[in-house]
Amino acid sequence: MESSCGCSGQAGDDRKEAAVKWCRKIRRCSQRAGRAEGHCERCGALVEIRQLEQWFLRITDYAERLLNDLDVIRVARAREDDAAQLESGAQRAPR
Repeated sequence: MESSCGCSGQAGDDRKEAAVKWCRKIRRCSQRAGRAEGHCERCGALVEIRQLEQWFLRITDYAERLLNDLDVIRVARAREDDAAQLESGAQRAPR
């Protein structure tokens, strides 16, 4: 079965049941219910723990690749900054 984002199998995804904080009033999972002492952050109603099917993505499988790509981005950004400094310096008339 594919996830709604169409990325099934690409990020090492799994679909399984897990406990969630459920608000009966708005019929949604309440991610931050613990901050409000068991109340929904949207409507204030009490939340309950339910077992619902959830998607779990294993992004740690790609952590090294993501970190390496950050270095590529930093180098490219540094080159852009250097070019901008050279360009702005060339536009100024020498004193």
